[in-house]
Amino acid sequence: MVTTLASEKPALPVSERPVRPARWILPKAPDEEAVRALVEALSLPEIVCRLLLIRGYVTAEDAKLFLRPKLDRLHDPLSFLSMDKAVERLARAVREKELVFIHGDYDVDGICSTTILTRTIRGLGGQAMPFIPRRIEDERLVIPLCCSGKNDHGGSSPMSIVMASNWQTYDIIVPAYPHNVKSKG
Repeated sequence: MVTTLASEKPALPVSERPVRPARWILPKAPDEEAVRALVEALSLPEIVCRLLLIRGYVTAEDAKLFLRPKLDRLHDPLSFLSMDKAVERLARAVREKELVFIHGDYDVDGICSTTILTRTIRGLGGQAMPFIPRRIEDERLVIPLCCSGKNDHGGSSPMSIVMASNWQTYDIIVPAYPHNVKSKG
């Protein structure tokens, strides 16, 4: 039986879940003069310049910074809340050869981040088990299972890292957090 941590009620099988109609929110079309100016300044196709403008890159300089990122312009990852603790915990898991379960997502950033982290942990001598859910069959239900702190055999789950950044999983990850934090001692 599959349950979610938020409610502890059995989850419905995929075939019995209600279908929500898609709701698309279309952006306002960019100004034609701004499109032409970006096309001329960047020598890029019109559709690319339209997308840049829709995303908020209105000057050629802003667009260049977005299209040609540099490492020195990235945010410091250690500025995330409790990132130092997460890094310390992951380093300990690698040193002690603990299995690290990496739950990815089926979109491009989820697959790439899962691959990069899996390869990094293994390259450092650790043990990593990646998982990418099947879009229809699994949806996002594995997240509460991997973070529940227990496995199917009554033991504790491996350390779990969820490689997802969308808001839809946030309500599932937060209640799972206390179950997955280990302290030394």
